[in-house]
Amino acid sequence: MNAVLFAAITVLFLVAVLGNVTLVHLIRLDSRLHTPMYFLLSQLSLIDMMYISTTVPKMATDFLTNTKTITFWGCEIQTFVFLSLGGSEAILLAFMSYDRYIAICHPLHYAVLMSKKICCGLVTCTWSSGAVNSFIHTLYVFQLPFCGSRVVNHFFCEIPSLLPLVCEDTSQYEYSILLSVLFILLLPFVAVLASYARVLTVVFQMRSGAGQNKALSTCSPHLIVASLFYTAGLSTYTRPHSLHNPAHDKVVAVFYTVVTPLLNPFIYSLRNKEESCNQDLVTNTAAHQREDPGAPERPGFLHIWGPLPASAVQQEGHFENPLGALVMFGSNGSSHGPFTLLGFSERPHLERILFGVIQVAYLLTLLGNTTVILVSRLDPHLHTPMYYFLTHLSFLDLSFTTSSIPQLLYNLHSTDKTISYGGCALQLFLFLGLGGVECLLLAVMAYDRFVAVCKPLHYMVIMSPRLCLGLVSVAWGCGVANSLAMSPVTLLLPRCGCRRVDHDLCAMPALICMAYVNTTPIEGTVFVLVVVIVLSPLAFILVSYGYIVRAVWRMRSSSGRHYTGKSSSPSSTTSSPRS
Repeated sequence: MNAVLFAAITVLFLVAVLGNVTLVHLIRLDSRLHTPMYFLLSQLSLIDMMYISTTVPKMATDFLTNTKTITFWGCEIQTFVFLSLGGSEAILLAFMSYDRYIAICHPLHYAVLMSKKICCGLVTCTWSSGAVNSFIHTLYVFQLPFCGSRVVNHFFCEIPSLLPLVCEDTSQYEYSILLSVLFILLLPFVAVLASYARVLTVVFQMRSGAGQNKALSTCSPHLIVASLFYTAGLSTYTRPHSLHNPAHDKVVAVFYTVVTPLLNPFIYSLRNKEESCNQDLVTNTAAHQREDPGAPERPGFLHIWGPLPASAVQQEGHFENPLGALVMFGSNGSSHGPFTLLGFSERPHLERILFGVIQVAYLLTLLGNTTVILVSRLDPHLHTPMYYFLTHLSFLDLSFTTSSIPQLLYNLHSTDKTISYGGCALQLFLFLGLGGVECLLLAVMAYDRFVAVCKPLHYMVIMSPRLCLGLVSVAWGCGVANSLAMSPVTLLLPRCGCRRVDHDLCAMPALICMAYVNTTPIEGTVFVLVVVIVLSPLAFILVSYGYIVRAVWRMRSSSGRHYTGKSSSPSSTTSSPRS
Protein backbone atom coordinates (compact mmCIF):
# COMPACT_ATOMS: atom_id res chain seq x y z
CA MET A 1 0.00 0.00 0.00
CA ASN A 2 2.83 2.40 0.84
CA ALA A 3 4.42 1.76 -2.56
CA VAL A 4 1.14 2.63 -4.30
CA LEU A 5 0.79 5.83 -2.26
CA PHE A 6 4.41 6.73 -3.01
CA ALA A 7 3.87 6.26 -6.74
CA ALA A 8 0.60 8.23 -6.72
CA ILE A 9 2.00 11.13 -4.69
CA THR A 10 5.19 11.22 -6.79
CA VAL A 11 3.25 11.36 -10.05
CA LEU A 12 0.99 14.15 -8.74
CA PHE A 13 4.02 16.06 -7.47
CA LEU A 14 5.87 15.81 -10.78
CA VAL A 15 2.79 16.83 -12.76
CA ALA A 16 2.18 19.81 -10.46
CA VAL A 17 5.78 21.00 -10.56
CA LEU A 18 6.12 20.54 -14.32
CA GLY A 19 2.80 22.29 -14.99
CA ASN A 20 3.66 25.29 -12.85
CA VAL A 21 7.24 25.50 -14.15
CA THR A 22 5.91 25.49 -17.72
CA LEU A 23 3.40 28.20 -16.85
CA VAL A 24 6.05 30.47 -15.29
CA HIS A 25 8.47 29.77 -18.14
CA LEU A 26 5.99 30.62 -20.90
CA ILE A 27 4.73 33.75 -19.15
CA ARG A 28 8.27 35.05 -18.76
CA LEU A 29 9.28 34.31 -22.37
CA ASP A 30 6.13 35.37 -24.22
CA SER A 31 5.96 39.16 -24.35
CA ARG A 32 2.24 38.96 -25.18
CA LEU A 33 1.65 37.61 -21.68
CA HIS A 34 3.40 40.47 -19.89
CA THR A 35 0.12 41.76 -18.45
CA PRO A 36 -1.11 42.24 -14.87
CA MET A 37 -3.27 39.11 -15.02
CA TYR A 38 -0.42 36.86 -16.12
CA PHE A 39 2.06 38.61 -13.84
CA LEU A 40 -0.11 37.68 -10.86
CA LEU A 41 -0.66 34.21 -12.31
CA SER A 42 3.10 33.64 -12.56
CA GLN A 43 3.41 34.58 -8.88
CA LEU A 44 0.65 32.08 -8.05
CA SER A 45 2.49 29.33 -9.95
CA LEU A 46 5.75 30.22 -8.20
CA ILE A 47 4.03 29.98 -4.81
CA ASP A 48 2.44 26.66 -5.78
CA MET A 49 5.81 25.19 -6.81
CA MET A 50 7.37 26.12 -3.48
CA TYR A 51 4.21 25.23 -1.56
CA ILE A 52 4.00 21.67 -2.85
CA SER A 53 7.78 21.18 -2.55
CA THR A 54 7.63 22.02 1.16
CA THR A 55 5.65 18.94 2.18
CA VAL A 56 5.20 16.42 -0.63
CA PRO A 57 8.83 15.16 -1.05
CA LYS A 58 9.03 14.38 2.67
CA MET A 59 5.57 12.81 2.57
CA ALA A 60 6.48 10.57 -0.39
CA THR A 61 9.80 9.57 1.21
CA ASP A 62 7.99 8.54 4.38
CA PHE A 63 5.65 6.31 2.38
CA LEU A 64 8.60 4.65 0.63
CA THR A 65 11.07 4.18 3.49
CA ASN A 66 8.79 3.99 6.55
CA THR A 67 11.26 6.27 8.39
CA LYS A 68 8.73 8.87 9.48
CA THR A 69 10.95 11.01 11.69
CA ILE A 70 11.78 14.67 11.17
CA THR A 71 14.19 16.81 13.18
CA PHE A 72 12.93 19.59 15.43
CA TRP A 73 14.50 22.23 13.19
CA GLY A 74 13.21 20.52 10.06
CA CYS A 75 9.69 20.56 11.50
CA GLU A 76 10.02 24.24 12.41
CA ILE A 77 11.28 25.21 8.96
CA GLN A 78 8.53 23.18 7.29
CA THR A 79 5.87 24.87 9.41
CA PHE A 80 7.24 28.36 8.72
CA VAL A 81 7.51 27.88 4.94
CA PHE A 82 4.13 26.14 4.73
CA LEU A 83 2.31 28.87 6.67
CA SER A 84 4.13 31.65 4.84
CA LEU A 85 3.32 30.34 1.36
CA GLY A 86 -0.26 29.44 2.32
CA GLY A 87 -0.91 32.94 3.67
CA SER A 88 0.70 34.52 0.60
CA GLU A 89 -1.47 32.46 -1.73
CA ALA A 90 -4.63 33.40 0.17
CA ILE A 91 -3.89 37.12 -0.20
CA LEU A 92 -2.71 36.78 -3.81
CA LEU A 93 -5.99 35.12 -4.83
CA ALA A 94 -7.83 38.17 -3.45
CA PHE A 95 -5.61 40.52 -5.49
CA MET A 96 -6.24 38.42 -8.60
CA SER A 97 -10.00 38.79 -8.10
CA TYR A 98 -9.47 42.57 -7.77
CA ASP A 99 -7.61 42.49 -11.09
CA ARG A 100 -10.59 40.75 -12.76
CA TYR A 101 -13.00 43.20 -11.13
CA ILE A 102 -11.11 46.22 -12.52
CA ALA A 103 -10.73 44.60 -15.95
CA ILE A 104 -14.45 43.98 -16.36
CA CYS A 105 -16.10 46.75 -14.32
CA HIS A 106 -13.65 49.60 -15.10
CA PRO A 107 -11.99 48.57 -18.38
CA LEU A 108 -11.00 52.06 -19.53
CA HIS A 109 -9.19 52.73 -16.23
CA TYR A 110 -7.53 49.31 -16.14
CA ALA A 111 -4.10 50.42 -17.32
CA VAL A 112 -3.99 53.12 -14.63
CA LEU A 113 -5.42 51.12 -11.72
CA MET A 114 -3.30 48.05 -12.51
CA SER A 115 -0.02 49.73 -13.42
CA LYS A 116 3.31 47.97 -13.03
CA LYS A 117 4.04 49.89 -9.84
CA ILE A 118 0.72 48.92 -8.26
CA CYS A 119 1.12 45.26 -9.30
CA CYS A 120 4.60 45.07 -7.81
CA GLY A 121 3.29 46.66 -4.62
CA LEU A 122 0.46 44.13 -4.39
CA VAL A 123 2.87 41.23 -4.85
CA THR A 124 5.27 42.64 -2.25
CA CYS A 125 2.39 42.99 0.19
CA THR A 126 1.39 39.40 -0.56
CA TRP A 127 4.77 37.84 0.19
CA SER A 128 5.55 40.04 3.22
CA SER A 129 2.13 39.51 4.87
CA GLY A 130 2.42 35.74 4.57
CA ALA A 131 5.98 35.74 5.92
CA VAL A 132 5.18 38.00 8.91
CA ASN A 133 2.10 35.98 9.89
CA SER A 134 4.05 32.72 9.62
CA PHE A 135 7.06 34.03 11.56
CA ILE A 136 4.90 35.09 14.53
CA HIS A 137 2.99 31.81 14.79
CA THR A 138 5.98 29.54 14.16
CA LEU A 139 8.12 31.36 16.73
CA TYR A 140 5.39 31.10 19.37
CA VAL A 141 4.37 27.47 18.78
CA PHE A 142 7.90 26.06 18.87
CA GLN A 143 8.59 27.75 22.20
CA LEU A 144 5.70 25.90 23.80
CA PRO A 145 6.57 22.85 25.93
CA PHE A 146 6.10 19.54 24.08
CA CYS A 147 5.88 16.76 26.62
CA GLY A 148 5.27 13.04 26.33
CA SER A 149 4.50 11.73 22.87
CA ARG A 150 6.34 13.24 19.91
CA VAL A 151 4.10 11.50 17.37
CA VAL A 152 2.44 13.98 15.01
CA ASN A 153 -0.75 12.45 13.63
CA HIS A 154 -0.32 14.05 10.23
CA PHE A 155 1.71 13.87 7.02
CA PHE A 156 3.73 16.99 7.84
CA CYS A 157 4.31 19.59 10.55
CA GLU A 158 1.27 21.85 10.71
CA ILE A 159 0.17 23.96 13.69
CA PRO A 160 -3.24 22.24 14.23
CA SER A 161 -1.47 18.85 14.36
CA LEU A 162 1.25 20.14 16.74
CA LEU A 163 -1.05 21.73 19.33
CA PRO A 164 -2.31 18.38 20.74
CA LEU A 165 1.33 17.61 21.70
CA VAL A 166 1.61 20.73 23.89
CA CYS A 167 1.25 20.00 27.63
CA GLU A 168 -0.39 23.30 28.59
CA ASP A 169 -3.67 25.05 27.83
CA THR A 170 -3.58 26.53 24.32
CA SER A 171 -7.13 27.92 24.21
CA GLN A 172 -5.91 31.54 24.41
CA TYR A 173 -3.47 30.97 21.58
CA GLU A 174 -6.24 29.46 19.45
CA TYR A 175 -8.02 32.80 19.60
CA SER A 176 -4.97 34.41 18.01
CA ILE A 177 -5.12 31.74 15.28
CA LEU A 178 -8.74 32.68 14.62
CA LEU A 179 -7.72 36.34 14.42
CA SER A 180 -5.03 35.50 11.85
CA VAL A 181 -7.48 33.36 9.90
CA LEU A 182 -9.85 36.34 9.85
CA PHE A 183 -7.23 38.56 8.17
CA ILE A 184 -5.41 35.96 6.05
CA LEU A 185 -8.25 33.71 4.88
CA LEU A 186 -11.74 35.00 5.69
CA LEU A 187 -11.39 38.65 4.66
CA PRO A 188 -9.66 37.79 1.33
CA PHE A 189 -12.36 35.19 0.67
CA VAL A 190 -15.09 37.75 1.34
CA ALA A 191 -13.25 40.19 -0.96
CA VAL A 192 -13.15 37.52 -3.69
CA LEU A 193 -16.87 36.84 -3.34
CA ALA A 194 -17.72 40.56 -3.31
CA SER A 195 -15.57 41.19 -6.39
CA TYR A 196 -17.21 38.42 -8.35
CA ALA A 197 -20.68 39.46 -7.20
CA ARG A 198 -20.00 42.85 -8.77
CA VAL A 199 -18.45 41.19 -11.85
CA LEU A 200 -21.55 39.02 -12.33
CA THR A 201 -23.80 42.09 -12.01
CA VAL A 202 -21.88 43.82 -14.81
CA VAL A 203 -21.71 40.67 -16.94
CA PHE A 204 -25.46 40.12 -16.88
CA GLN A 205 -26.00 43.74 -17.93
CA MET A 206 -24.19 43.02 -21.19
CA ARG A 207 -26.39 42.81 -24.23
CA SER A 208 -24.15 40.34 -26.03
CA GLY A 209 -24.56 36.68 -25.09
CA ALA A 210 -21.08 35.96 -26.46
CA GLY A 211 -19.70 38.73 -24.27
CA GLN A 212 -21.32 37.21 -21.21
CA ASN A 213 -19.91 33.78 -21.98
CA LYS A 214 -16.40 35.09 -22.53
CA ALA A 215 -16.50 37.23 -19.41
CA LEU A 216 -17.57 34.24 -17.34
CA SER A 217 -14.92 32.02 -18.95
CA THR A 218 -12.11 34.41 -18.08
CA CYS A 219 -13.23 34.74 -14.45
CA SER A 220 -14.62 31.32 -13.54
CA PRO A 221 -11.20 29.57 -13.36
CA HIS A 222 -9.99 31.96 -10.68
CA LEU A 223 -13.23 31.66 -8.73
CA ILE A 224 -12.95 27.85 -8.78
CA VAL A 225 -9.33 27.91 -7.54
CA ALA A 226 -10.12 30.47 -4.83
CA SER A 227 -13.14 28.53 -3.57
CA LEU A 228 -11.19 25.26 -3.38
CA PHE A 229 -8.28 26.84 -1.54
CA TYR A 230 -10.20 29.00 0.93
CA THR A 231 -12.76 26.38 1.94
CA ALA A 232 -10.02 23.82 2.63
CA GLY A 233 -7.99 26.32 4.66
CA LEU A 234 -10.96 27.56 6.66
CA SER A 235 -12.01 23.98 7.38
CA THR A 236 -8.59 23.30 8.93
CA TYR A 237 -7.81 26.50 10.85
CA THR A 238 -11.18 27.67 12.21
CA ARG A 239 -11.83 24.71 14.52
CA PRO A 240 -10.28 24.29 17.99
CA HIS A 241 -7.85 21.37 18.21
CA SER A 242 -10.23 19.49 20.51
CA LEU A 243 -12.67 19.18 17.59
CA HIS A 244 -10.11 18.14 15.00
CA ASN A 245 -10.48 14.73 13.40
CA PRO A 246 -7.01 13.52 12.28
CA ALA A 247 -8.41 11.41 9.43
CA HIS A 248 -10.44 14.37 8.13
CA ASP A 249 -7.47 16.72 8.50
CA LYS A 250 -5.23 14.40 6.47
CA VAL A 251 -7.70 14.22 3.60
CA VAL A 252 -8.17 18.00 3.57
CA ALA A 253 -4.39 18.55 3.84
CA VAL A 254 -3.68 16.36 0.80
CA PHE A 255 -6.35 18.32 -1.03
CA TYR A 256 -4.95 21.80 -0.46
CA THR A 257 -1.25 20.84 -0.51
CA VAL A 258 -1.32 18.58 -3.58
CA VAL A 259 -4.56 18.86 -5.54
CA THR A 260 -4.89 22.65 -5.68
CA PRO A 261 -1.29 23.29 -6.89
CA LEU A 262 -1.81 20.46 -9.38
CA LEU A 263 -5.00 21.93 -10.81
CA ASN A 264 -3.93 25.57 -10.98
CA PRO A 265 -1.87 25.44 -14.20
CA PHE A 266 -4.59 23.45 -15.96
CA ILE A 267 -7.60 25.42 -14.67
CA TYR A 268 -5.82 28.61 -15.79
CA SER A 269 -5.37 27.76 -19.45
CA LEU A 270 -2.57 29.56 -21.29
CA ARG A 271 -5.01 30.84 -23.86
CA ASN A 272 -4.59 34.60 -23.82
CA LYS A 273 -8.03 35.62 -22.64
CA GLU A 274 -7.21 39.25 -23.28
CA GLU A 275 -6.91 38.54 -26.98
CA SER A 276 -10.15 36.63 -27.42
CA CYS A 277 -12.41 38.23 -24.80
CA ASN A 278 -15.35 39.98 -26.38
CA GLN A 279 -13.52 42.05 -28.95
CA ASP A 280 -16.70 43.68 -30.21
CA LEU A 281 -17.28 45.17 -26.75
CA VAL A 282 -13.78 46.61 -26.75
CA THR A 283 -14.34 48.21 -30.13
CA ASN A 284 -17.76 49.58 -29.18
CA THR A 285 -16.52 50.90 -25.85
CA ALA A 286 -13.52 52.70 -27.36
CA ALA A 287 -15.63 54.19 -30.18
CA HIS A 288 -18.30 55.26 -27.72
CA GLN A 289 -15.76 57.08 -25.57
CA ARG A 290 -14.24 58.86 -28.58
CA GLU A 291 -17.68 60.15 -29.66
CA ASP A 292 -18.70 61.22 -26.15
CA PRO A 293 -15.76 61.63 -23.73
CA GLY A 294 -18.09 62.36 -20.84
CA ALA A 295 -20.18 59.24 -21.32
CA PRO A 296 -20.13 56.58 -18.60
CA GLU A 297 -18.06 53.50 -19.09
CA ARG A 298 -19.64 50.51 -20.72
CA PRO A 299 -18.72 47.05 -19.51
CA GLY A 300 -16.01 45.66 -21.72
CA PHE A 301 -12.42 44.46 -21.70
CA LEU A 302 -9.19 46.36 -21.99
CA HIS A 303 -6.58 43.97 -20.63
CA ILE A 304 -3.37 45.71 -21.56
CA TRP A 305 -0.53 47.18 -19.57
CA GLY A 306 -0.69 50.72 -20.90
CA PRO A 307 -3.11 52.95 -22.83
CA LEU A 308 -5.02 51.68 -25.85
CA PRO A 309 -3.37 52.98 -29.04
CA ALA A 310 -5.49 54.44 -31.76
CA SER A 311 -4.47 51.65 -34.11
CA ALA A 312 -5.93 49.06 -31.79
CA VAL A 313 -9.43 49.45 -33.22
CA GLN A 314 -9.46 48.17 -36.78
CA GLN A 315 -12.22 47.75 -39.28
CA GLU A 316 -14.44 44.99 -40.61
CA GLY A 317 -14.20 42.41 -37.89
CA HIS A 318 -10.48 42.61 -37.07
CA PHE A 319 -9.04 43.72 -33.75
CA GLU A 320 -5.31 44.10 -33.55
CA ASN A 321 -4.32 43.56 -29.93
CA PRO A 322 -1.56 45.93 -28.74
CA LEU A 323 0.20 42.87 -27.35
CA GLY A 324 0.84 41.66 -30.87
CA ALA A 325 -1.81 39.08 -31.81
CA LEU A 326 -4.37 39.51 -34.57
CA VAL A 327 -7.71 37.96 -33.63
CA MET A 328 -10.58 37.49 -36.07
CA PHE A 329 -14.17 37.55 -34.92
CA GLY A 330 -15.70 34.11 -34.69
CA SER A 331 -12.47 32.22 -35.45
CA ASN A 332 -10.10 32.62 -32.53
CA GLY A 333 -7.63 30.01 -31.40
CA SER A 334 -9.99 28.42 -28.94
CA SER A 335 -12.37 27.08 -31.60
CA HIS A 336 -13.26 23.46 -30.99
CA GLY A 337 -14.08 22.55 -34.60
CA PRO A 338 -12.71 19.45 -36.34
CA PHE A 339 -9.28 19.24 -37.93
CA THR A 340 -8.42 17.90 -41.38
CA LEU A 341 -5.44 15.54 -41.59
CA LEU A 342 -3.97 16.04 -45.05
CA GLY A 343 -1.68 12.98 -45.05
CA PHE A 344 -0.91 11.80 -48.60
CA SER A 345 -4.11 13.19 -50.12
CA GLU A 346 -2.19 14.44 -53.17
CA ARG A 347 -1.12 10.84 -54.00
CA PRO A 348 -4.20 8.59 -53.72
CA HIS A 349 -2.47 5.64 -55.42
CA LEU A 350 0.23 5.72 -52.72
CA GLU A 351 -2.46 5.79 -50.01
CA ARG A 352 -3.89 2.44 -51.16
CA ILE A 353 -0.46 0.79 -50.98
CA LEU A 354 0.27 2.31 -47.57
CA PHE A 355 -3.12 1.15 -46.28
CA GLY A 356 -2.28 -2.49 -46.98
CA VAL A 357 1.27 -2.31 -45.65
CA ILE A 358 0.36 -0.44 -42.46
CA GLN A 359 -2.63 -2.72 -41.79
CA VAL A 360 -0.45 -5.85 -41.96
CA ALA A 361 2.25 -4.25 -39.78
CA TYR A 362 -0.35 -3.13 -37.23
CA LEU A 363 -1.90 -6.61 -36.97
CA LEU A 364 1.56 -8.16 -36.50
CA THR A 365 2.33 -5.58 -33.81
CA LEU A 366 -0.88 -6.41 -31.95
CA LEU A 367 -0.30 -10.16 -32.22
CA GLY A 368 3.38 -10.07 -31.28
CA ASN A 369 3.10 -7.75 -28.28
CA THR A 370 -0.02 -9.47 -26.96
CA THR A 371 1.85 -12.79 -27.13
CA VAL A 372 4.80 -11.32 -25.21
CA ILE A 373 2.49 -10.01 -22.47
CA LEU A 374 0.57 -13.29 -22.12
CA VAL A 375 3.68 -15.48 -22.08
CA SER A 376 5.45 -13.23 -19.56
CA ARG A 377 2.42 -13.25 -17.28
CA LEU A 378 1.62 -16.97 -17.51
CA ASP A 379 5.13 -18.45 -17.28
CA PRO A 380 6.45 -18.29 -13.66
CA HIS A 381 10.03 -18.59 -14.94
CA LEU A 382 9.64 -15.20 -16.63
CA HIS A 383 8.60 -13.34 -13.46
CA THR A 384 11.90 -11.46 -13.38
CA PRO A 385 12.74 -7.74 -13.55
CA MET A 386 13.78 -8.01 -17.21
CA TYR A 387 10.44 -9.48 -18.31
CA TYR A 388 8.53 -7.22 -15.95
CA PHE A 389 9.93 -4.23 -17.85
CA LEU A 390 9.43 -6.03 -21.16
CA THR A 391 5.75 -6.53 -20.35
CA HIS A 392 5.33 -2.82 -19.75
CA LEU A 393 7.18 -2.06 -22.98
CA SER A 394 4.90 -4.37 -24.98
CA PHE A 395 1.82 -2.80 -23.38
CA LEU A 396 3.20 0.63 -24.28
CA ASP A 397 3.69 -0.44 -27.90
CA LEU A 398 0.13 -1.74 -28.07
CA SER A 399 -1.25 1.51 -26.69
CA PHE A 400 1.15 3.72 -28.67
CA THR A 401 0.29 2.23 -32.06
CA THR A 402 -3.42 2.00 -31.27
CA SER A 403 -3.52 5.71 -30.41
CA SER A 404 -2.69 6.68 -34.00
CA ILE A 405 -2.77 3.76 -36.48
CA PRO A 406 -6.59 3.16 -36.61
CA GLN A 407 -7.20 6.82 -37.44
CA LEU A 408 -4.39 6.70 -40.01
CA LEU A 409 -5.88 3.59 -41.65
CA TYR A 410 -9.31 5.25 -41.77
CA ASN A 411 -7.85 8.36 -43.42
CA LEU A 412 -5.93 6.28 -45.97
CA HIS A 413 -9.03 4.27 -46.88
CA SER A 414 -11.60 7.09 -46.86
CA THR A 415 -11.91 10.45 -48.57
CA ASP A 416 -13.11 11.96 -45.28
CA LYS A 417 -9.91 12.89 -43.46
CA THR A 418 -11.39 14.93 -40.62
CA ILE A 419 -10.84 14.28 -36.93
CA SER A 420 -12.86 15.90 -34.17
CA TYR A 421 -11.25 18.39 -31.79
CA GLY A 422 -11.69 15.94 -28.91
CA GLY A 423 -10.22 13.09 -30.95
CA CYS A 424 -7.24 15.23 -31.92
CA ALA A 425 -6.71 16.26 -28.28
CA LEU A 426 -6.89 12.64 -27.10
CA GLN A 427 -4.54 11.47 -29.85
CA LEU A 428 -2.00 14.20 -29.06
CA PHE A 429 -2.17 13.48 -25.32
CA LEU A 430 -1.71 9.71 -25.75
CA PHE A 431 1.00 10.11 -28.38
CA LEU A 432 3.08 12.49 -26.25
CA GLY A 433 2.46 10.63 -22.99
CA LEU A 434 3.12 7.09 -24.22
CA GLY A 435 6.08 8.20 -26.32
CA GLY A 436 7.68 9.86 -23.30
CA VAL A 437 7.03 6.82 -21.10
CA GLU A 438 8.66 4.53 -23.67
CA CYS A 439 11.78 6.69 -23.91
CA LEU A 440 12.25 6.57 -20.13
CA LEU A 441 11.35 2.88 -19.87
CA LEU A 442 14.04 1.99 -22.41
CA ALA A 443 16.56 3.76 -20.17
CA VAL A 444 15.26 1.79 -17.18
CA MET A 445 15.70 -1.46 -19.13
CA ALA A 446 19.24 -0.46 -20.04
CA TYR A 447 19.97 0.02 -16.33
CA ASP A 448 18.49 -3.42 -15.63
CA ARG A 449 20.84 -5.01 -18.19
CA PHE A 450 23.79 -3.02 -16.82
CA VAL A 451 23.19 -4.38 -13.31
CA ALA A 452 22.61 -7.93 -14.63
CA VAL A 453 25.89 -7.98 -16.57
CA CYS A 454 28.20 -5.77 -14.53
CA LYS A 455 26.92 -6.58 -11.00
CA PRO A 456 25.40 -10.07 -11.33
CA LEU A 457 25.91 -11.07 -7.66
CA HIS A 458 24.01 -8.01 -6.47
CA TYR A 459 21.31 -8.17 -9.14
CA MET A 460 18.43 -9.50 -7.02
CA VAL A 461 19.21 -7.05 -4.22
CA ILE A 462 19.52 -3.97 -6.44
CA MET A 463 16.62 -4.82 -8.77
CA SER A 464 14.15 -5.54 -5.97
CA PRO A 465 10.39 -5.53 -6.70
CA ARG A 466 10.06 -2.20 -4.90
CA LEU A 467 12.75 -0.56 -7.04
CA CYS A 468 11.26 -2.01 -10.24
CA LEU A 469 7.83 -0.65 -9.32
CA GLY A 470 9.35 2.73 -8.46
CA LEU A 471 11.25 2.96 -11.75
CA VAL A 472 8.17 2.08 -13.78
CA SER A 473 6.06 4.55 -11.78
CA VAL A 474 8.57 7.34 -12.41
CA ALA A 475 8.61 6.54 -16.15
CA TRP A 476 4.81 6.66 -16.36
CA GLY A 477 4.60 9.74 -14.16
CA CYS A 478 7.12 11.74 -16.18
CA GLY A 479 5.54 10.73 -19.50
CA VAL A 480 2.05 11.69 -18.37
CA ALA A 481 3.33 14.94 -16.82
CA ASN A 482 5.07 15.84 -20.09
CA SER A 483 1.85 15.23 -22.01
CA LEU A 484 -0.30 17.15 -19.51
CA ALA A 485 2.03 20.13 -19.78
CA MET A 486 2.38 20.29 -23.57
CA SER A 487 -0.99 19.07 -24.92
CA PRO A 488 -3.13 21.99 -23.60
CA VAL A 489 -0.51 24.57 -24.59
CA THR A 490 -0.38 23.16 -28.13
CA LEU A 491 -4.13 22.83 -28.64
CA LEU A 492 -4.96 26.31 -27.30
CA LEU A 493 -2.65 28.17 -29.69
CA PRO A 494 -4.66 30.64 -31.82
CA ARG A 495 -4.98 29.38 -35.40
CA CYS A 496 -7.35 31.98 -36.86
CA GLY A 497 -9.53 29.46 -38.68
CA CYS A 498 -6.76 27.24 -40.03
CA ARG A 499 -7.79 23.61 -39.39
CA ARG A 500 -5.71 21.71 -42.01
CA VAL A 501 -2.98 19.64 -40.36
CA ASP A 502 -0.22 18.75 -42.81
CA HIS A 503 0.39 15.35 -41.21
CA ASP A 504 -1.04 11.84 -40.83
CA LEU A 505 -1.98 12.44 -37.20
CA CYS A 506 -2.29 15.22 -34.63
CA ALA A 507 1.42 15.63 -33.96
CA MET A 508 2.68 18.54 -31.87
CA PRO A 509 5.12 19.99 -34.49
CA ALA A 510 2.38 20.06 -37.14
CA LEU A 511 -0.09 21.76 -34.78
CA ILE A 512 2.49 24.34 -33.66
CA CYS A 513 3.23 25.23 -37.29
CA MET A 514 -0.44 26.17 -37.77
CA ALA A 515 -0.36 28.85 -35.05
CA TYR A 516 -0.69 32.51 -35.99
CA VAL A 517 1.46 33.75 -33.12
CA ASN A 518 5.13 33.68 -32.25
CA THR A 519 5.78 30.13 -31.02
CA THR A 520 9.45 30.59 -30.12
CA PRO A 521 8.83 30.27 -26.33
CA ILE A 522 6.87 27.05 -26.81
CA GLU A 523 9.53 25.65 -29.14
CA GLY A 524 12.13 26.45 -26.48
CA THR A 525 10.08 24.53 -23.93
CA VAL A 526 9.74 21.62 -26.36
CA PHE A 527 13.50 21.58 -26.83
CA VAL A 528 14.06 21.43 -23.06
CA LEU A 529 11.59 18.56 -22.72
CA VAL A 530 13.19 16.70 -25.63
CA VAL A 531 16.54 16.95 -23.86
CA VAL A 532 15.00 15.59 -20.64
CA ILE A 533 12.67 12.96 -22.12
CA VAL A 534 14.60 11.79 -25.20
CA LEU A 535 18.27 12.82 -25.25
CA SER A 536 19.02 12.18 -21.57
CA PRO A 537 17.62 8.59 -21.64
CA LEU A 538 19.45 7.98 -24.93
CA ALA A 539 22.73 9.16 -23.40
CA PHE A 540 22.08 6.97 -20.36
CA ILE A 541 21.41 3.95 -22.61
CA LEU A 542 24.63 4.51 -24.55
CA VAL A 543 26.68 4.86 -21.36
CA SER A 544 25.08 1.72 -19.86
CA TYR A 545 25.80 -0.36 -22.94
CA GLY A 546 29.30 1.07 -23.07
CA TYR A 547 29.92 -0.44 -19.63
CA ILE A 548 28.21 -3.66 -20.73
CA VAL A 549 30.41 -3.98 -23.84
CA ARG A 550 33.51 -3.41 -21.74
CA ALA A 551 32.41 -6.05 -19.25
CA VAL A 552 31.57 -8.51 -22.05
CA TRP A 553 34.95 -8.19 -23.74
CA ARG A 554 36.65 -8.93 -20.43
CA MET A 555 34.92 -12.31 -20.28
CA ARG A 556 37.10 -15.25 -21.16
CA SER A 557 34.24 -17.48 -22.32
CA SER A 558 32.89 -16.82 -25.84
CA SER A 559 29.62 -18.56 -24.91
CA GLY A 560 29.27 -16.15 -21.99
CA ARG A 561 29.72 -13.25 -24.37
CA HIS A 562 27.07 -14.65 -26.70
CA TYR A 563 24.56 -15.20 -23.88
CA THR A 564 25.18 -11.76 -22.41
CA GLY A 565 24.64 -10.11 -25.78
CA LYS A 566 21.30 -11.88 -26.19
CA SER A 567 20.11 -10.97 -22.70
CA SER A 568 21.00 -7.32 -23.24
CA SER A 569 19.18 -6.87 -26.54
CA PRO A 570 15.54 -6.18 -25.53
CA SER A 571 16.11 -2.69 -24.19
CA SER A 572 18.39 -1.65 -27.01
CA THR A 573 15.69 -1.67 -29.67
CA THR A 574 12.23 -0.23 -30.11
CA SER A 575 10.98 -2.75 -32.66
CA SER A 576 7.72 -4.62 -32.09
CA PRO A 577 7.17 -7.32 -31.02
CA ARG A 578 10.03 -7.56 -28.53
CA SER A 579 12.40 -10.50 -28.83
